[in-house]
Amino acid sequence: MHSRRTGLVRYVLVLALVLGLAACGGGGSEKDTPAASSPPPAVPVPKADWKGCPVTGQPNRECALLKVPIDAAKPGSGTLELAVSRLPATDKRRRIGALVMDPGGPGLPGLYTTASLMPPQIRALFDVVGFDRRGSGKSRPVDCGEPGGALEKLSEGDFADLEKADAGAVEKSAKEYVAKCRAKYGELTAHLGTADTVADLESIRLALGEEKLSLLMVSYGTATAQDYLRTHPTRVRAAVLDGTVDPSEPGLEAALGGDATLEEASGTAGETEEQKRASELRAQTAGFRSWCAASGPAECAIAPEPEEELATVSAADHDTLLKAANAVMVVPSDWPGFSRAVAKAEDAAPGDRAAYADLRTYADKGFPKDVAAALKNPGQSTAFDLGVKCADFVWPKTTEGLLKETVATAKRLDKEESAPYYASLYANCPSWPRSSAPLGEITAKGAPRALVVNAEKDVRTTLTEAEAVAKALPASLLKVGGQVHGVVQSGNPCVDTAVLKVLVDGETAKDGTCPAF
Repeated sequence: MHSRRTGLVRYVLVLALVLGLAACGGGGSEKDTPAASSPPPAVPVPKADWKGCPVTGQPNRECALLKVPIDAAKPGSGTLELAVSRLPATDKRRRIGALVMDPGGPGLPGLYTTASLMPPQIRALFDVVGFDRRGSGKSRPVDCGEPGGALEKLSEGDFADLEKADAGAVEKSAKEYVAKCRAKYGELTAHLGTADTVADLESIRLALGEEKLSLLMVSYGTATAQDYLRTHPTRVRAAVLDGTVDPSEPGLEAALGGDATLEEASGTAGETEEQKRASELRAQTAGFRSWCAASGPAECAIAPEPEEELATVSAADHDTLLKAANAVMVVPSDWPGFSRAVAKAEDAAPGDRAAYADLRTYADKGFPKDVAAALKNPGQSTAFDLGVKCADFVWPKTTEGLLKETVATAKRLDKEESAPYYASLYANCPSWPRSSAPLGEITAKGAPRALVVNAEKDVRTTLTEAEAVAKALPASLLKVGGQVHGVVQSGNPCVDTAVLKVLVDGETAKDGTCPAF
């Protein structure tokens, strides 16, 4: 679980994939408990009117708005429009099916999919599908502003203020905030949790006309993947969970335990400036490097090992190379020319600035403006965050119990500095309406064996969380060296191989290890 406070750390390379979760356990106070699994409600087949919505690098992209029920258990309770996109497979003859991606957050922009960061086989063989989670982006975004009164005062105070906080005043402010949201959004306020998103995912499957879905879910998206595996085990062909959330973890334990700096979350904490520059370049060239290795010298001028040539050019002019890589990172049609520009610069004599002209041309283009616009994230509001997490996790039933547990957990984890923020945010949960039980530990009987991928030193979603999820589902676990949160789209050849075996070859996932890259 992780907070909205750290924001986006890495998404489409420089934009981020950081979980924003927090929840609260309640030592000595009554808590909600996960309910036993029950059959999911049937959802109607939504009509999908697909229309072209191209962006740079994705000229064949299509989008649709699906009308889905606010409450899947009560189809007559109203609907909302769910924004969905798809990139049709480029090799239609060998097409496998639909691969649904979720970048996490919850609420990171999902309508634009980062398909270009994956090995090229994914784009060739799958319709890559993305969606904005309900309550975010273009799927009826929820925003009630920020809580005021005692909650605002609590967020601005220090740990000593938290220890002596007036639970009655905090509860009053929380109830006022919840009432404000309910007045604005009605029943949707209670239907933002992962259980509702799982119903939406089933609606997407039906709209696509697919018998089964393949899943690639990242960060908080892995909670959706786990619950879909549990509730629709026969509707999943293959699943990869990257940077995995353990929904059975006590709320505050996960929130405060996962609190991290921007550097810690992006995997650059403790690196020298030279190492940070190398990490930055690896991130910017993730998709390009996977393509280059798969395409060979006939298409990529710096194949079969592009890392060496990139490193050589970086040592001579890192800034120009990085800007050029940023400009082409989501535009696969530019990759052959970019590879030739790198090769030309790599072969240049010392001081030969003319050899860098082609790289400078790419650098001057900049990151595509339409893609940057597609990645803007209006949906991670406080109300949306609460609607998801108050539903998904176990919380104390009283405001007083929540505040006491925040203090106790913060002391135990040495997180006193960030505790007031979490307390002010999740003190709303005892008052927040919800329509489903907490997720709890998830077991997916009858589902295909998923592949859980996690960096060994990831501070956002820890290896301990990944191990717990793999044991419960059960699933196989791929441990990856390093601390980067979200490693599947990082261009790590070892990870690419393991993921392709599961998603493309349809092999049963196996335990394994990969070095940091």
